[in-house]
Parts: sequence; structure tokens; C-alpha cells
Amino acid sequence: MSKEDILTYDNGSCYIGEVLNGKKHGRGVLSTCAFVYSAGMPVSSEMAHLSKWNEYHGTWVNDKMEGPGQMLRKCGTGTCQVIYDGMWKDDKPIETKKLG
Repeated sequence: MSKEDILTYDNGSCYIGEVLNGKKHGRGVLSTCAFVYSAGMPVSSEMAHLSKWNEYHGTWVNDKMEGPGQMLRKCGTGTCQVIYDGMWKDDKPIETKKLG
């Protein structure tokens, strides 16, 4: 039986939701950082700053996005864009219609 938990990852991502055997399983939200770089700046630069992040709100099976879910892009300004809203299988959207 899954339980509510918080999982954090070395890349700055955070999952809040149901977990089974240490894996995302059930309903939950995964927040993943997205960094913005200036032209010519190395990707590993410490000068990068966080301005956007992506969130998946939906269901998980054995650590993969599976079933109904919504992928959102959020900005530091409080704006939000729906990237995809629909069914997922094996971490991928299974419908071809995308939003945004």
C-alpha cells in the first residue's frame, strides 16, 4: 500500500505524493527546475538563474507517469501554461494533441 511522502533529487526536483517501495506510485506532483542562461554562457555556469519550472500533476505507476495527468510550465512571475493535459503511459503522453 502506498503512503504519502516527499522525495528530493540531486537535480533540484521534488516529488510530493504517494510512494510505494521508495518509488512514485499513486497520485502526486513532481516539480522540476528549468534554468535560463544568457547567450554564450556555459550550461554549468553558476550565473544561471531559476526562472521557470515544470510540474506534472497526476498518477504514477512504478516511478513512471501513467494514467491521467497534466504537465504545466510555471514562471517566477506566477504565470502558468498547460503543456499537456491527458493520458500518460511509460512517462510519455499517449495522445498526440498538445496544449501550449
